[in-house]
Amino acid sequence: MADEGLCFYSVWVAFYEIYNEHVYDLLQPAHTSKTKRRPALRVCEDSTGSSYIRDLRWVNVQNADEASKVLRVGNKNRTAAATKMNQSSSRSHSIFTIKLIRIEGADVQGLSDLSLCDLAGSERCNKTKTFGERLKEAGNINNSLLILGKCIAALRNNQSYRVKMSYVPFRESKLTRLFQGMFCGRGKACMIVNINQCASTYDETLHVMKFSAVAKQVIPQRSIESLAPRLVGLDGKPLLKNGVIDDQALDEYLSEEELLDGDEADMSILPQEELVNLVESLRVKLLAERRKNLLQEIQIRKEMGDAMLQQIMEAEELHSRQLVDLKESYEEKMDSTFEMYKEALKDHAYQCALERLEEDYIPVDEFNEEQERVKAHV
Repeated sequence: MADEGLCFYSVWVAFYEIYNEHVYDLLQPAHTSKTKRRPALRVCEDSTGSSYIRDLRWVNVQNADEASKVLRVGNKNRTAAATKMNQSSSRSHSIFTIKLIRIEGADVQGLSDLSLCDLAGSERCNKTKTFGERLKEAGNINNSLLILGKCIAALRNNQSYRVKMSYVPFRESKLTRLFQGMFCGRGKACMIVNINQCASTYDETLHVMKFSAVAKQVIPQRSIESLAPRLVGLDGKPLLKNGVIDDQALDEYLSEEELLDGDEADMSILPQEELVNLVESLRVKLLAERRKNLLQEIQIRKEMGDAMLQQIMEAEELHSRQLVDLKESYEEKMDSTFEMYKEALKDHAYQCALERLEEDYIPVDEFNEEQERVKAHV
């Protein structure tokens, strides 16, 4: 923590990986038993619609050396395996996040995030010769990179006014969902591309260069507006700014021209002084009543919008959990079916071997008699 006058700054870091579309904390101690799986963390959304990882461990650091130590510790827990192309191939996307918090007094006045993401490289299974678990890992890596490419291409297409707006599918992958702020205009991104100069990897290098060329054409867009409903005046100006009532816009909305439109009563029979006083008192009462009703309407609309948005987010989170559970159950069924077929193939091969052995089997007595006949002829 460093202070600047009455301001305090606190730096926190976290390190996690996305392996087979599951999020794992790299700062949690690894299990000694190979059969026991690491606990997967759940990706959730807060009230503003931003994604975060529940139960992720954050470490408070005082300097760059402490942050570097945390990075080295987490990197040791990262999932890696050997393939034909790489002896130590990373099998996951790793993300190291630095969070800077500005505190004034007892309140948090500012929050900034910096995420460094190391993407696992795309693989061609005919070159890496992967099978089994390695093949499943390569499929998830290639799928997440494909969705990332679709999101970047959609952002590029949406910059053209002549083309119909494209849907940015950042919810189809854990990687793009965690970086949805960038796709929604709430952050900036910088991409560093690594290529291999070997001629044998020409196709992969060309694919990466095309991918980076599309990403380079993306221009950062402004943040999308809130999904909550807004109340605007006759001129189209919003009466709320950042959730706070704009008094100037409210007064303009309650102008005399709007209040006095419609049929007017004939009050020429009243004395001029009484008429002026009556009009003034009625105008004040009417303005107060209209202001009260409008404030109440704004509050009701805001509460209804927040409640509806909360219900949508809860329903979406429930749907995501159901999809994850359904996917895990299908994977377990597929694994059990695969094991069953494998055992059936083993039994079939064993039975075929026994049948061939029975066909070629010669009793010992017959074999000995045949040997004696051969010796007698010799």
